[in-house]
Amino acid sequence: NKRVKPIIIDPGLYELEKSEILWLPKQRSMPTAFRLFT
Repeated sequence: NKRVKPIIIDPGLYELEKSEILWLPKQRSMPTAFRLFT
């Protein structure tokens, strides 16, 4: 889905410490493990 940009990763999901959200400049294909509701 080209409408889903940019890719956002919340480090809080992976780390116990609260940190800022990482914005990835690279574009990746959408994971097939879940669907986005737009």
